[in-house]
Amino acid sequence: MKENEPKLWEDLVKVIEYIWDKLADKYPKRAQDMLDSAPRSMCIGRTGFLKCSIGTNLSAHWHIDLRNFFLGAQGVLSIGRYKGGEFILDPSGRVGSIARGQTRSLGNEKDVRVVENDQETLSVGLFREEWHSVNEVTEGTRTIVAPYSNQAVVDAIDAIRGVYT
Repeated sequence: MKENEPKLWEDLVKVIEYIWDKLADKYPKRAQDMLDSAPRSMCIGRTGFLKCSIGTNLSAHWHIDLRNFFLGAQGVLSIGRYKGGEFILDPSGRVGSIARGQTRSLGNEKDVRVVENDQETLSVGLFREEWHSVNEVTEGTRTIVAPYSNQAVVDAIDAIRGVYT
């Protein structure tokens, strides 16, 4: 994208850096850990993000993002004109069958938080640790930009450093 669509890439990096600024304000130690985990040349813009997922009208059963960098945090920016697609967080965690979408809160279901959507909604969090789900979009189009750091990438960087430094 950087070579074929330089303006689009530049705009996307600005959006990812905006998400980064919000994440760094909320989780300064995690942000520093992310910056320390990878060479600057591998990060997106001036952030500590190594990867970014972009998708349209995605939904998800309850889960945690086990592949995210264990010292990191993630951002999710939802944009568009749509109904549904709520982002739901359970601070207590879940038990049950993730594969069948049948889980229950380890705490009280009334403590589960629903993030109401607008035309632009930003959530930053520790999604490797925080159970979350996403409802289906019932009308319109919702696009997400979700930058993060992947534990396998960080592990590979550490392995390369161990061999070549």
